[in-house]
Amino acid sequence: METGMIVVYAILIIIVAAPFLIMAGSEGKHKSFLSKGLKILLNINNATASKTSVHTNFALAVDNQQQKLYYFEQSKTEHEEQVIDLKLYDTVRVDQEVKHLKNKEKHIDNIEAIYLVLSNSKTKTSQRVKLYHEDDSLQLSGEIAIAQEWKDYLQPIVAQHMVPIIEPVTSRKSLDFSRIAAL
Repeated sequence: METGMIVVYAILIIIVAAPFLIMAGSEGKHKSFLSKGLKILLNINNATASKTSVHTNFALAVDNQQQKLYYFEQSKTEHEEQVIDLKLYDTVRVDQEVKHLKNKEKHIDNIEAIYLVLSNSKTKTSQRVKLYHEDDSLQLSGEIAIAQEWKDYLQPIVAQHMVPIIEPVTSRKSLDFSRIAAL
């Protein structure tokens, strides 16, 4: 009887632990994919990352020499890459899309999206980098802190330039995913 109980307990532990182990493995693969995608984006643009950050659905890097921000995002349905010339902007801010929900007794603010926004005050143009959207992730997991960290890091970089009056152009390229598989 004692051996039978040990087998039952072992099976229960495996049943309970298996989903967590599977999720941890898939999250590691996803972060590795994002990291490789960002490296390819940097290589295509002959850039060297001065600072990088890989999170749940996105990877960011900045090249202080070229003064460019590199963004790679992989959502459930698509991927997006952005190369943003920081010399064309003079301010950085964190923008949140908040939905106000009213309950019988209290009001609840639900954050739907978080963006890092680079703005040019002379041309009144801006470029948004998506750090969180509720369609891609079920809950926030540090995106507000990451947005603030990157804002604080990028603000001195963009503040040191005289902003040109020309319209900023953001290049968007599609990565060759066969290169990611080869890495």
